[in-house]
Parts: sequence; structure tokens; C-alpha cells
Amino acid sequence: MSGKSVIFKEKKLFTYQISAFTLSAFGLLFILSDFSLILGIVIILISLFFIITERGTEIDFTGKRYRKVKVFGNFVTGKWLDLPEIKYIQLFKGIMAQELSSPGRISSSTKITEHYILIKLIHGNNKRLTIYKTKNFDDALNKAKLISEKLNLRIYNATSRNKTWLN
Repeated sequence: MSGKSVIFKEKKLFTYQISAFTLSAFGLLFILSDFSLILGIVIILISLFFIITERGTEIDFTGKRYRKVKVFGNFVTGKWLDLPEIKYIQLFKGIMAQELSSPGRISSSTKITEHYILIKLIHGNNKRLTIYKTKNFDDALNKAKLISEKLNLRIYNATSRNKTWLN
């Protein structure tokens, strides 16, 4: 990350983290039970990849471009796209829902909902480009202010009924 670009990394969902750690536990179980040493090592390496890899959005302020990225240590991948002509930045409250279900004759499911603050760049005919999501309003506001300063944009707070311009 240089002074001209910033990577906004997403927090991993709880179910994603649980799945990755469960996978690594199965790999360890395969190794300890002498079921398959090689398969156990491969499963642990795959789970470590999922644990270490992060996703996010990188914005290159100088080149006026962005990309959805996968970050693995210092290695960053993603295809650059031109940043559209942005009208303003919007803070928006969103709900992400996941349904977990168990297979079998008697099915049971659990729905997990999480509330997020989304940073969206509004462009064109009110098209939205989601840049970042977090559960913390102050975190979202600080990142929106950074984008606002770099791109000289206003911030619209649509997280409550009292929608207001923040700058």
C-alpha cells in the first residue's frame, strides 16, 4: 500500500472462520489418527490459505481506479477498473443474513443476521459501488473521510432516519 492507494480489507464472517478452523481440525485429525498423512497436510494447508487470505477493495487515488482484491501476505491480486465519476460517498446501514441448515431427515436451520455499515460510492444514475463494510460506525466514518479527502467528495449519512450531509 503506497500513499496513492489504499486497501480496505473486509472482516471475515464468523461462519467463514468457523468453517476454516473446522477444516484444519479435520486435517489434524487425519494426521493424528494415521488415516492419511498427506491428505491431512493438504487439508491443513488449504484451511491455512483460507484463514490467511483476506478480501477487500483497493482504490488508486492518483490513477482514479479501483479493484476488488484478494490479499495473501504482501501479495495482492485483482483486476483494475476505472473509477467512475463519483457524485458522493454514502454511509448506509445494511443487513447480511446467512442461513445454516443441517442435512438429513429432520432438517433444522438457523438464520444469522448481522448489521453492517456500508461505504458506497454513488455514481452515474444513482448507481452504487460498495467499497467497504464494517460493524463499527466510527470505522466506516473514518474510512469515508479518507476517501472524501482524497477524491474531494461529500459524505451522505443514510444510516438513520435523520439522513444528513456530514461535510
